[in-house]
Formats: sequence, structure tokens, C-alpha cells
Amino acid sequence: MSIREKNIRSYFRKGIIVDTGPLILLLAGYYNYDTIGKNKLTEEFTKEDFDILFKFLSNFRGIIVTPHVLTEVSNLINTKVNKDDFIERIIEKLSSFKEVYIQKDEILAGEEVKKVGITDAGILLASEKRDNLILTKDFKFENLCISKGLPVIHFDKLREESWFG
Repeated sequence: MSIREKNIRSYFRKGIIVDTGPLILLLAGYYNYDTIGKNKLTEEFTKEDFDILFKFLSNFRGIIVTPHVLTEVSNLINTKVNKDDFIERIIEKLSSFKEVYIQKDEILAGEEVKKVGITDAGILLASEKRDNLILTKDFKFENLCISKGLPVIHFDKLREESWFG
């Protein structure tokens, strides 16, 4: 077992904070697996990406989101798919996720908000407080997490690695 694998496995019991990009893929797959990669919401993904993501996330005790991530997801859904149908079909899954709230004043007080914005700054603070692994598809955000010593994995690494079965 590699050091990287041991490190990631140590977070399985704690849950994982999922950023907007991977969360969109997960929810889209729950909504309609056959449309992944065929609409504006998921055009950058494949069905295999969903399979990889689903398999990886199934190792964790739970999926953790912030209100800011949910807002970004909602905004993307509003512009790219039939929102009413989408929400109705994924509401049960959304309800099963744990939500971590970080107060706006705390987010705005940090330097990170200027570098990565409110959503990602909130994720950083949530991870710092809870010691959760972060899953993202944003290289700039991943690099900031690494520089702060926070546990992070980029979605592209999941595509490259197959140890998490």
C-alpha cells in the first residue's frame, strides 16, 4: 500500500468534502447516468468518470458539502438543465449529505477569499476545522490546499489511480 493510499484511507471514516465540479458529476449521474457527457452540465465528463467517482466516494463515511457549494451547483443546474426535474430526482441524495456551515465573517476575514473566492475559502475552513479530505477539480484550489497543508485530491488523480476499489 502506497503512502498516498494510506493517507487517503485514513480519511474514510471522517467523510469527504466535495467541491462543485465533482458534486455536479455525482448528482448528474444520480439524475440520469445515460446523459453524462451529453449535455452542457456534464460535457467535460464521461460515464466512466461517474463510475470512478462513485466507487471512490463509496469508501467514505459520508459526503460533506457547504451551503456555498450547493449554491454553485444550483446556479449551474439553473442554466444548463431542467432544474425542476433535476432537483426532484436528486433531492433524496442531497438530503443524505452532511452540510458544514462556516460563517461569512470568518470566510471574509481570511486571505484565501481573495485568492479562491467565497466557496473555496469556505471549504478550506471546513476542512481545517473538521480534518476532512477535500475532493476538487480545480487546480488553483488544489495548489492552495497543498500550500496550507490540507488533505486534498484532484479528480484527475482518481482517473489515473485505481487503488480505491
